[in-house]
Amino acid sequence: MGSTTTVLPPAFSKWSAPPKKPDPTPPPPPPPPGLLSAIPQALKEGKNTYNDLNKNLAEAPIIMELAHLTKMPHANVLIYLIVSALYVILVACGFYAGFLTFALAYAWPMVQSLRAAESLKKEDVQSWLSYWVIISSQTLFEYGGKSLLNLLPFYYFFKMVFILWLIIPYSNKPDPPPAKKEEPSKWAYKK
Repeated sequence: MGSTTTVLPPAFSKWSAPPKKPDPTPPPPPPPPGLLSAIPQALKEGKNTYNDLNKNLAEAPIIMELAHLTKMPHANVLIYLIVSALYVILVACGFYAGFLTFALAYAWPMVQSLRAAESLKKEDVQSWLSYWVIISSQTLFEYGGKSLLNLLPFYYFFKMVFILWLIIPYSNKPDPPPAKKEEPSKWAYKK
């Protein structure tokens, strides 16, 4: 019987790869089924829908003009128009009219008053101070005459219009002082 010799393969050669090291970080687990796994997909679809709506609204002339004036995206203009129309309809019909006009009279003017106080511009502070005096006197009238307010139709609608007129920047700025006029005799003979 002959001797049998076993040939061992080399530990490393150009044909054999070194042993792979195990990956230290395990793969992330699959997302659980349910609502949380659907949120990223819903956000992506919402962004696509928003962009499509912006493109489609770019052809509507009224929305285009309002977007140009306000420097807002077309979809935001449409959303603000819908919310404003719903607000006006609710106040005109009397659904939560007291609360809605109260929120209109205090929420935005409070923010603007704080901004005016921080800016230290005399005109802004004066205009918002006069706004608060008017609103406080109107609130006192409303508190004292609750029984009379039930007799007035569309009181809260007219209150909303009045508050909007007070809030709009064009109407709550003080008038500029009149320019000094020179008499014609003075400028006619100047050399």
